[in-house]
Amino acid sequence: MLVGCGTTGNGGANSESTASAVGNRVVIQQETIITSEGDAEADSNMWRPRPIKYVEPIIPPNLRRQGIEGMVWVEFIINTEGIPTNIQVIESDHPELSRSAVQTIQQWRFSPGMRDGVPISVRSRVPLRFRED
Repeated sequence: MLVGCGTTGNGGANSESTASAVGNRVVIQQETIITSEGDAEADSNMWRPRPIKYVEPIIPPNLRRQGIEGMVWVEFIINTEGIPTNIQVIESDHPELSRSAVQTIQQWRFSPGMRDGVPISVRSRVPLRFRED
């Protein structure tokens, strides 16, 4: 079963959240993606994954020297063990930023999404903003 990842204050499955960046850190915005396979639907018995290990992306040194900044949209599945898998760059301002974004997300860890107390795989999409302040 694969369902979309949403964020709310209480951990439910039907809204969005954002976090802002400081310095050259990333801006994380986790959007609600209601993706159903089979009879899975977002409901009050479904809880989103929660980050337990977050690694900030790094602007590659050669891009930093050139003053290149940008945004990378990445989509991935958080599996039932809380590990990001099937990481795909959806849109990117620069190929080297894409590589950095994928390497960063590979290091992230989550508590798994849950439905009726059972771990589920959840699709998530996040924009990573690379910029110097």
